[in-house]
Amino acid sequence: CPKITSVQLSENIEKIGDKAFAHDSLIDGALVLPASLKYIGEKVFYNLLHLDTLTILSPTPPTLLDNATQSYNTVLDVFFNLPTSTLIQVPCNTLRTYKKDARWTPFADRYVDACRTLIDNIYYLATDTGAVVIGYESAPSEDLSFQNDVTFGNETLPVVAIADSCFIQT
Repeated sequence: CPKITSVQLSENIEKIGDKAFAHDSLIDGALVLPASLKYIGEKVFYNLLHLDTLTILSPTPPTLLDNATQSYNTVLDVFFNLPTSTLIQVPCNTLRTYKKDARWTPFADRYVDACRTLIDNIYYLATDTGAVVIGYESAPSEDLSFQNDVTFGNETLPVVAIADSCFIQT
């Protein structure tokens, strides 16, 4: 069976059972979890060595494991041996919600807001009217160049503005 580069689960799924994707070397790219998801079982993503991006569409962080038995170590078991390069993309403007949820804090350094993207050292933010330049990752040493269009998920938006105080150095 050839490797699967993208898996998007049905919008009706509320629970992913224990070890559902454990040791699944077939997923070689992205896995999208639906907004309806409420519960993620033990070792669901265990050893997904080729997963680049885990996209979670739920604005509320799903419950990890059974709350009665949950501890920091068992929460880490859900994602055990997931490459540190795997990004966890969360819905627009929910980054703070995920980072503040004690169950999800061990992965805070992997989160990416679906409304923001980094291209060639420049951060862009998706808005209702188009993409906005909001800053840079590191101070540019030479010229800055901006994209004409930026893709967020499956939507491409024109770059329409540069945010206030975008490049003020502090």
